[in-house]
Amino acid sequence: MGRPFISVVTAYSRREFLKYAVKSVINQTLDKSLYEIIVVKNFRDPEVDHAVKSNRSKIIEAGDEPVGKYLATGINESEGEVIAFLDDDDIFHSRKLERLFKVFNYDLDYYHHNLIAINELGDILPLDIDRVNEYLRLVSINDRIKAVKMYGFKCGSGMSAIVVRNRLAIMLSKYIMHHVIDAPDFITYAFALDYGKVLIHEPHGLAFYRIHGKKYQ
Repeated sequence: MGRPFISVVTAYSRREFLKYAVKSVINQTLDKSLYEIIVVKNFRDPEVDHAVKSNRSKIIEAGDEPVGKYLATGINESEGEVIAFLDDDDIFHSRKLERLFKVFNYDLDYYHHNLIAINELGDILPLDIDRVNEYLRLVSINDRIKAVKMYGFKCGSGMSAIVVRNRLAIMLSKYIMHHVIDAPDFITYAFALDYGKVLIHEPHGLAFYRIHGKKYQ
């Protein structure tokens, strides 16, 4: 079996919704030989462990570390050319990885999409999660300045909406491994603005952002 094209990294310390996040990756429409799942966690969960181990995946047991170290560990264990992040309480749309496989070309280093809000039960909520309702392709410095002036950091909102080229992810991991960070999504976007060749935002809702009481714990 060859290297996967996409690595999905989910790396946090909350367990309530992790099985749903993992299931959403396992049930993708993309051929399973084209992607892998990397789960970094600080607890044991037989149901999740069994589901992950029965697919192309890695489970990494970690201690109580800052989120940056969790993500950096997942990145460094990834074999894919493209790294897609997934918060442990969010869910991918079933066709997300299929879309990534189609859109990523040689020059694309950063991809972002809109998020759909859901509640604890998975019901869709009528909330605007930093939506950007137009297609953006950022190549030049002027493109990037214009996008930030118009939308702030909305094109970097939500780790579950962010996908990066492996080379950019490795650069990111070296930073977040040694710094305490509260907003890895915005840090990732900042790295892409500085070092990425091409950045794209598409106004598709390709992941579900779960709103619940422990979201920011």
